[in-house]
Amino acid sequence: MGNACAPKLHEVDGEALEADREINKALKRDRKEQEIERRLLLLGAGESGKSTICKQFLILNNSFTEKDRLSYAYFIQVVAINCMRTLIMRVINELHSSLLVDANLVRDSSFEAERPLTKDLSTAIKRLWESDLIQQAYSQRKEYYLPECASFLFQNIMRYCEADYIPTEEDCLRVRKRTCGVAEYTFNHEGIKFRVIDVGGQRSERRKWLVAFEGYITAVLYTIACEEYDMHLAEAAGVNRMLEALQLFADVTATGVLQNIPIILFFNKSDLLKEKLKQGITPASLFKEYKG
Repeated sequence: MGNACAPKLHEVDGEALEADREINKALKRDRKEQEIERRLLLLGAGESGKSTICKQFLILNNSFTEKDRLSYAYFIQVVAINCMRTLIMRVINELHSSLLVDANLVRDSSFEAERPLTKDLSTAIKRLWESDLIQQAYSQRKEYYLPECASFLFQNIMRYCEADYIPTEEDCLRVRKRTCGVAEYTFNHEGIKFRVIDVGGQRSERRKWLVAFEGYITAVLYTIACEEYDMHLAEAAGVNRMLEALQLFADVTATGVLQNIPIILFFNKSDLLKEKLKQGITPASLFKEYKG
């Protein structure tokens, strides 16, 4: 005997059809929004400048706020301290008594405070940076890993310890925050909405690239830092950065899901390349056919 309260078959079918129609409407709406939105997938090896490009997009389109800049204050101070710690370790056995006091202050400093860079600590870093020993260690930086922003941070170290310090746009552009996983940034330019999808470039992050490949992509922007011909990966000391970037580019272009998507090759950090060439550091050590 049937249940008099049970819904009739045609009523169930009607509800299912209505739900199906709503789902199809939502899918069409999403597809239409994706077609209007320009989606740029940002790829490249670690430290090629992908996240810096994202920040530049936001700054140029007035989407990088003071709140965004403030979020970099602690990070900038920590990076400055760690950069000096790296240099100190290169010359720790050669430091004389007065510099050794400064070095110990830097090495023993804590990151627990909201603003870890005190005036005394900044003064110690400034003295160390101006010393011949630290300058010598800095000149040998291609032999070990040191963030490219180190010199800039040391030159501005006394500004960073001020109580009312708010990072400038250049401060934020200079320091690098490692991208973990997939980060998305949106901005509007001349009435068009752009969504930039930034994926971590370190070897440990590349397995997450497949997630970014899913869905509608307008174009891929692949970045190569053009001054890295004499540098090695932070995560693999014996691997040349530029060779890694070129091999990775070959792998990306061979990826099946990207076969019909435009790929833009962007050579980044030309300012650092010019500095190296002025110092006589050319790509000849890596590319034998380079004649200058």
